Amino acid sequence: MRRRLFRYNPKTCQYEPAPFPWAGFLVYVLLFLVCTCGFFAVISRLQPVLFPTQNMAMLARQNLAYAQSIRLMKADLAEMAHLLNEFQHKEKALSEKIFGLPRKPSNVQVQARNVPEENKKILADLHRKVNTILDDVQRGEWIAMPAVAARPEWPVWWPLETSNPTIASGFGKRIHPYHKGKYFHYGIDIPAAKGHGVRSAGGGKVIRVVRSRVESGYGNYVEIDHGTGVISRYACLDEIVVRTGQQVEGGRLIGYAGISGSAVAPHLHFEILINSRPVNPMLFMVRNFTAETYARLQAEGSRINQSLD
Repeated sequence: MRRRLFRYNPKTCQYEPAPFPWAGFLVYVLLFLVCTCGFFAVISRLQPVLFPTQNMAMLARQNLAYAQSIRLMKADLAEMAHLLNEFQHKEKALSEKIFGLPRKPSNVQVQARNVPEENKKILADLHRKVNTILDDVQRGEWIAMPAVAARPEWPVWWPLETSNPTIASGFGKRIHPYHKGKYFHYGIDIPAAKGHGVRSAGGGKVIRVVRSRVESGYGNYVEIDHGTGVISRYACLDEIVVRTGQQVEGGRLIGYAGISGSAVAPHLHFEILINSRPVNPMLFMVRNFTAETYARLQAEGSRINQSLD
C-alpha cells in the first residue's frame, strides 16, 4: 500500500493530505537528465584517448606518418626554391653572355639567398667553356662531342629470381589499400616473401638509396640510372645492400623484399621512368620470357584490383 504524505494545518489543527510536489519532482528529473548527458559527453570525449580502438590507433599512426611526410616535403621545397634562385642567376648571366641581352626575369618567386663560393666557381668555369665554344664556332672550327663511354643497358630482366613470375597489381588506376579509392599506380607490385632477393633489372649506376621508417610512401627504395634518361626504381624493400654511386650489372643483388613504407604485405614495388615520367614496366620486361608467360603477366597486370602499397 502506497504511503501518503500529510501536512499539518495550523488553522484546523489537523494533519491533512499534502499534494504531490510536481515542481520539485520535475526539477530533480531535469537535473538527472542534464547530469546523465554531461557524463556521456565526457565519456565519449575520453574514450578515444583512454580506450582507443585498433582502427583509431591505425589512423593515428597514419596521421603521424603524413605529418612527417609534410615536414620532409616542406624541407625539400625550401631546398628546391634555393636551387631555383641559383639557376635564375645562372640563366641571366648566360643569356647576357651568349645573346647580349638580359633575359626577362621568371615569374617564379623564390627567397633570395647568397650564392655559395663553390657555385660561383662552377658558374665562372661554365662561362669560360661557353666563351671557348663561341670563339671556336666564330673561327669556323669543328666542335667534336665526346662519344658515350658505354652502351646503356636497358632494364629488361625480371627483378626477382623466380621460376614462376607473377604480378599482384599492375600499372594504371588501382584501388588504394587504405582509403579504398581509385588512384594511379605508377608501377607493378610483385609478391615476394620478406627477405627474398631483389635484383637489378639492368646494368647501370645507383643514383639514389633511401632508407625510411615512415609508414607511407616508398619506404626503403633504390634507383638505378641505365643511361639515356631510363631509371628503374625498387621500393618497399626490407634491406638494401648497394650504395649511391655504385655501378651494378643486370641481375646484381641490390636488396631484399619487405613491407616498408605504405606496403600492406611483403612485395616489391617496381617502377621504370623515362625522363622522370613513369611508364609501364611490362614494356621492358621481355628477357627470358616465353610468349605464354608474357601474355599471362600482361593479363595479371591489367586487372583493376587493389594494390599492395
